[in-house]
Amino acid sequence: MTVALAAALVASATTTAGSEPVTPDAEAVVDSCPGGFIAVPSAVSGGPTMCTHGPDPSVTPEQLLAEGGRAPEASAGIQCYGNGTSGERVQLLYVYASVNRINTFRPWIEDRAASIDAMYDLSAQQTGGHRYVRWLTDAQCNLSITAVNVASTDLAIGAFSSGLIPKLDSLGYDNPNRKYLIWADTGTSTTIGSGSCSGVGTLYVHDVASPADNFNNRFGGYTRVDDKCLFPLFDAVAGKVEAHELMHTLGAVQPSAPHATIYGHCRDDYDIMCYVDGPGTSLISPRPCSTSGNELRLDCNHDDYFSTNPPSGSYLATRWNAANSDWLEPEPGAPQPPGAPPSLAAAPGDQQVTLTWVKPTYTGGSDVLGYRVYRDDVLLPIATTTPTTTGANLITTTTFTDSTAVNGQIHTYQVAAVNQVGEGARSTPVSALAGIPRPDGELATARTGPFSFGGVYASSMTGNSQVLNRPVARGAAVTSYVRVGNDRPGIDSFKVKGVGSGAGYTVRYFRGTTDITAAVVAGSYTIENVPASGFVDLKVKVTATTSTARGSSRAVTITVKSKTVKTTKDVVQVRAVRS
Repeated sequence: MTVALAAALVASATTTAGSEPVTPDAEAVVDSCPGGFIAVPSAVSGGPTMCTHGPDPSVTPEQLLAEGGRAPEASAGIQCYGNGTSGERVQLLYVYASVNRINTFRPWIEDRAASIDAMYDLSAQQTGGHRYVRWLTDAQCNLSITAVNVASTDLAIGAFSSGLIPKLDSLGYDNPNRKYLIWADTGTSTTIGSGSCSGVGTLYVHDVASPADNFNNRFGGYTRVDDKCLFPLFDAVAGKVEAHELMHTLGAVQPSAPHATIYGHCRDDYDIMCYVDGPGTSLISPRPCSTSGNELRLDCNHDDYFSTNPPSGSYLATRWNAANSDWLEPEPGAPQPPGAPPSLAAAPGDQQVTLTWVKPTYTGGSDVLGYRVYRDDVLLPIATTTPTTTGANLITTTTFTDSTAVNGQIHTYQVAAVNQVGEGARSTPVSALAGIPRPDGELATARTGPFSFGGVYASSMTGNSQVLNRPVARGAAVTSYVRVGNDRPGIDSFKVKGVGSGAGYTVRYFRGTTDITAAVVAGSYTIENVPASGFVDLKVKVTATTSTARGSSRAVTITVKSKTVKTTKDVVQVRAVRS
């Protein structure tokens, strides 16, 4: 955006009664991005030039914990306002280049949103008020989290201004009523035991007090955070990096603030926005806010960028105060039913199915009173009940065993949470086949049998009599057959793992004429959808080399494991002995 166009925007701004006028000097500051700021060409429709200080330094969870404070418990989840889309909203984006892992990241993003809300509101309570983020949601108050595919070159934090923002702009993510909070999936394993994360955000260097005039309140912005900030590794400080970067897009910290640095932060720690951010910066000593718990709160002494009740004539009463942002609400939203319980899982047993799930992140603004379980769309009665204010009888834990399941029949289950408003959305359905999974390995010397050890089960070779001894001559091969049977009263699938070649013997596995050796030895070979009482036969061929010693042997142990209940298995063995 050109300086002339920015000046035209400023000149056309309406000044409300009692507010500070937008002056040419204020406009010039915006476009120059003074001090340690860098100009970012505006991608927000109709907006002036944005500024950024560049990426914040990468931090480890240990470093964040050492600074003080742990993430507050965000038990109430987010707040809901209107239809979820009207007016100013913070919109959550998940950007990726190759593999879309949104289903893995979604519950973590929901948790971080709730943590941000808790930090902001607890900060507002320090000055006698409340503040909650106006998140973009659907009409049922489910967070809108959009997966966006971008080029891998756009994901790097150094490409935030030159790559990611222009790409999102081209895809239509340029709404002036949206602040975009973005997590960039770099493909890092989510199970790493150590790591660091960083973030970067935009703001407008514009300290005019009036919300109607201030650019930070008239236009949207962007903040990008590493995917690692979402990983369980960072749970102890959940949301801290995101809360910091999002506060930048709300206009903190202006260079004119009493304790500001030239890079958009502050010097009067403890404070979520304060740190030594570049050359020439030092923290005030002793720290004005000496309690380390304030590290997860906004604005030490509430005199630089955030106060719900600034004293008359003070800096925040006469300059931009992020607590006045239209992207924040001063009151909690109307109570709603809770969200759907995530992570529903079903473990089948004999004439029963045991369900487990997780409390929903969004509770509707009031406590979850309990849960209802539906089987095949029919509400299940429960033996032990707890009366509630809704007049219903609810399950008060996050586990339930359906003891009336029919063996051999597939049942579909869903769970719904209930609060004082009522029942929320049901969980994603899961299906389970009642009846104990029972893989059965049998052995034979010929394709047509007879097969031995039917109905005999063992989970290891210890004390296991399911052994087929086969003599094999030097340089010759011996062929045996393994029958993988399904003794369960319903369809099941099985994984097969077998011992490979070694000690002078070559071992190969076949299904029909197809060589499946590599998959069987790796333990990844799967026999799908074997019906009740059905079976699949596999061939095992063991060859003794010309140098294999007489009397030596190769114990070819084969494990057949249920795919639905992985702890259920049968183990058999073909023992080739050099004759």
